[in-house]
Amino acid sequence: MRNSLSLFLCVIGFSLLAAGQAEDMAVVVGAKFSPNASSLSGTTNVNTAAGFEVNIGVQIMALPFASFQVETPVLLVPNTTINSANAFASKSYSSIFITPGVRFKFKPTTAFNPWVAAGGGLVRFGPSPISVAGGSTSAAGALKGTFDIGGGLDFKIHPVPFTWRVEAREYFSGAPNLNLANLNLHSNLFAGIGLVWRF
Repeated sequence: MRNSLSLFLCVIGFSLLAAGQAEDMAVVVGAKFSPNASSLSGTTNVNTAAGFEVNIGVQIMALPFASFQVETPVLLVPNTTINSANAFASKSYSSIFITPGVRFKFKPTTAFNPWVAAGGGLVRFGPSPISVAGGSTSAAGALKGTFDIGGGLDFKIHPVPFTWRVEAREYFSGAPNLNLANLNLHSNLFAGIGLVWRF
């Protein structure tokens, strides 16, 4: 967890240094939803968890009806708890997704801007050293490849000087190491609402 938080803060720092070249920066708060997962131990229930995203967007092409951007979303989920029949499984895990990609925003000069996005990168999973039964576990953190697809809406409400964002992203990746053999957990949906600052 501590390593994931350090990585998250470093990425935010570099993103803020690059903000002078950015078109917008968004901070989004929401929840990560994961389906129940199967393993050799049976079904594992993955609970809904709070998530926090920072996203820097840079315009690379302006069209009459749209804006084509590159983006770097960084999603931190500090603690996802699980319920498993395997008493030796990690009781929770953290995750940080970094998926640079592209974003296509429609009608960028109007008050309502729908957009779609896709990207790929890495996710780091950090399992808890405490097991479901309360003992210790040897599950180790790991880096996995990941990609995301999503969409959302940026909109203004006058006289507030900033822009609101609602979004949803689906992340596909390798499974976290939770001390569960053949864990089939590859999909995570993040949905949230936040603020956008334009430069």
